Amino acid sequence: MKEINGIGDNNIFGLKISQAVAGRFLKKGIFNKDFIRSSVEVLKYLKYNLRDKNREVFLVIYLNRRNQILKMEEFFEGTLSTTAVYLREVVKRALDNNAEALIFVHNHPSGNPNPSQDDLTITKKLKEAAKANDVSIHDHLIIAGNEVYSFADHGLI
Repeated sequence: MKEINGIGDNNIFGLKISQAVAGRFLKKGIFNKDFIRSSVEVLKYLKYNLRDKNREVFLVIYLNRRNQILKMEEFFEGTLSTTAVYLREVVKRALDNNAEALIFVHNHPSGNPNPSQDDLTITKKLKEAAKANDVSIHDHLIIAGNEVYSFADHGLI
């Protein structure tokens, strides 16, 4: 950014502060609210936090019986095109957080929101592992820039 004429250290600092405040504001707006009614806010928050990452990041959103967000946790960080997801860890954390349901989210730094074969396979395995522990899966979202792919909307959950 310093290469842009007129942008100095103070401007960069100001932009970073603005970005941090915006992220906190978006996050505050989604906790303890009905997920069904606040899904737009949740997507805004997820896009804001994942769209510019240059590595794949896998998050889990833990929901209670009323579909309110209990917690959102960044689980795994991978490479430009893949991340390792460990079923046992996901299920263990769901039970530790007393979650009734989960939503999985990861980003595609490539900008292509379509799921890979690995995405389809891990989602199927996660769904089976969660079901065996009486935890339901509501969706798996892929964030790619400003685009979102929903497994549920495509009949894959």
